[in-house]
Amino acid sequence: MPHENLDHNDESTRQLDSTESVSHNVCWDLEPGSILLEKYKVIGLLGRGGMGSVYRVEHLQLQREYALKFLHKQQTNDAAWRRFETEARAANKLDHPNLVKVHDSGLLEDGQPYFIMDLVEGESLADMLKDIGRLPVEKALKIFIQVGFALSYAHSNGVIHRDIKPSNIMIASTDTEDAHSVLVKVVDFGIAKLTGQDEFNHQTLTKTGEIFGSPLYMSPEQCLGISIDKRCDLYSLGCVMFEALTGAPPLVGENALATMMKHQSEIPVSLKEASMGIEFSEKMESIVAQLLEKKPENRYQSAQHLTADLVGLDSGQHSIFEPIRPRPTLKIREKGHNPWTLIFYGTCFLAAGTISGWVCDAMRAPQKKEAPVKLNTSNFVNVWDPATDQSKLASKQRNESEEVMLALEKQPGYFSTFGSQPGERIFNFPEEGIGNLFYSKRNRPPASGKMTFRNFGGLALIPSEQFQKHPKLFKKFRADDIKFLDLQSSAHLLNLNEKDMSAANDALFGISHLTRIETLDLGDTILTPEGLMQVDKLPNLSRLLLTRINLPGSEIARLQCLTRLTFLKVVNTKNIKPLLQKLQHSHKMMYLVLTGCDVDARDLKLLANIKNLRSLEIAQNERITDDVLANLPQNLEDLDIRGCPVTSKAAKHLLRLKKLQTLRLDTKGWSNAEMEAFKTHIPRTSFFDGEIQR
Repeated sequence: MPHENLDHNDESTRQLDSTESVSHNVCWDLEPGSILLEKYKVIGLLGRGGMGSVYRVEHLQLQREYALKFLHKQQTNDAAWRRFETEARAANKLDHPNLVKVHDSGLLEDGQPYFIMDLVEGESLADMLKDIGRLPVEKALKIFIQVGFALSYAHSNGVIHRDIKPSNIMIASTDTEDAHSVLVKVVDFGIAKLTGQDEFNHQTLTKTGEIFGSPLYMSPEQCLGISIDKRCDLYSLGCVMFEALTGAPPLVGENALATMMKHQSEIPVSLKEASMGIEFSEKMESIVAQLLEKKPENRYQSAQHLTADLVGLDSGQHSIFEPIRPRPTLKIREKGHNPWTLIFYGTCFLAAGTISGWVCDAMRAPQKKEAPVKLNTSNFVNVWDPATDQSKLASKQRNESEEVMLALEKQPGYFSTFGSQPGERIFNFPEEGIGNLFYSKRNRPPASGKMTFRNFGGLALIPSEQFQKHPKLFKKFRADDIKFLDLQSSAHLLNLNEKDMSAANDALFGISHLTRIETLDLGDTILTPEGLMQVDKLPNLSRLLLTRINLPGSEIARLQCLTRLTFLKVVNTKNIKPLLQKLQHSHKMMYLVLTGCDVDARDLKLLANIKNLRSLEIAQNERITDDVLANLPQNLEDLDIRGCPVTSKAAKHLLRLKKLQTLRLDTKGWSNAEMEAFKTHIPRTSFFDGEIQR
């Protein structure tokens, strides 16, 4: 059975509900040119779904086009009304570049509920996959990083989508086909769950036997119709990623029921097996496998953690950038029945009517038309009033954490004491925890309770955001307690206002006494120039990571510590030249990352003055062409030029790098013969094309 048959949402616009189609003669048509509510001019129909229609309209005063969605007249029963209201309420809570913004809502002149949202033009991921089969890893990462940002933001605001699938991921139109320029929008919150609204979602919907979602992408707990949380969306996203990378969903049965059963009991094959032998990096295989774990506690625990891994994979970051999460458990298939499967069978009998509707939609007998109910307009969401019960609930947990930190500030003394043995140090953290420690790639325990260290050499600390907002709390660490401090966040990537500074900006004013710090990670933070200058107060700092911070290179260049750093990472930083002009005088810089910083030939000439530079990453710089590579520093041992328009004509310049041990580049501009000939001239150099070793 073709997998498209399980996903009925094929309208040209993906801002429609994924329900059964509605015949044209029962829909209320809006005439092009007609005026609604004295301010919206109808331009034309965008699409029509089971619950409503979407029209392109123009705001007469703003002279801007929007999408107007309204509920069909025959859908004005309690369930349809609540679902439509849920979509409006969910979308109204969210204002993010990767989500569709709702600007207005209410009732049309004949009483039909409507809302006005951003107009999204482009194609859905579903349409894209139908055209090309599967996505290159690079483009897939660009898309799913943005989906991750969208879900992270929605989840943090108490909204669970519950229907993540390719047709609900829009790739907005751009001026270029470059993968780096795509703008992704997650659409259709028609069956979203507002956390804190379980009485409606669980009692009203689940108890009636309705199971929401699309079978190809539904989590095991969603198939059962039991309580769900944000990890449900992550499983669905794993299914979508699997399909995007391999060309087919991870689990497909003969019909919807069989597919839902597979989600309960069958472990998907690897990406390599599903794609008939295409090589994927171990990290990519691991990410998708963890998303598709049957038990929610074994999956990623948040979209933020997932997105951090995707960003790390996309930019070539390694273990220190990975988030905290439970370690996945190995699955050993044994004889006997999976208890989830047994529960699922029972649920199938109870929900047989609903499931059969999915499988045999074309054979369904006409249902008795329900009598229309009077709409309670007082319950409709007021989009101009953000002080809803949901937003208050979302801040409750933050307030509780804030109270813990305030109480901690008042407690005297240090977290640490000296043990009875030489080199022993004992930490007494609050039981609620202050963040996490970094031991190794997969071992990051919470910093909570009593912790004893023998042969103590300094903590690697990842403080929580709430802890960072209280710089006084860092005074509870002794000067030599911390060696590695990770303050990175996703504030800048989530496009927060610069007036809403990252928690790291506060933290920087409290760490000047921590003289043992050697590594400081400020990735993806929004900082003030004054906050960044606090870095100069760390006398032993040797590694500084400034990945995608908001400040330009001219501000970073003001740091006095630059000349004593051995490692510096800046990504997507504007006005980089003042920084490089200062770095050219460094005698200690050995590892430099300048990804996406618009580096040109003059910049490479400056870098050639750094005599001890051994590793250089200048990936994703369009100005790095074949001839520009003639200016590369000659002592390089590691070079990354992925995403640069470099062809085989650059070979003569690369061959001049006699000490080169590792080269990462895209081979699109090379024939197989040219690459093989090139490799024979530098046999001791390891080659990487993207994530795959050559």
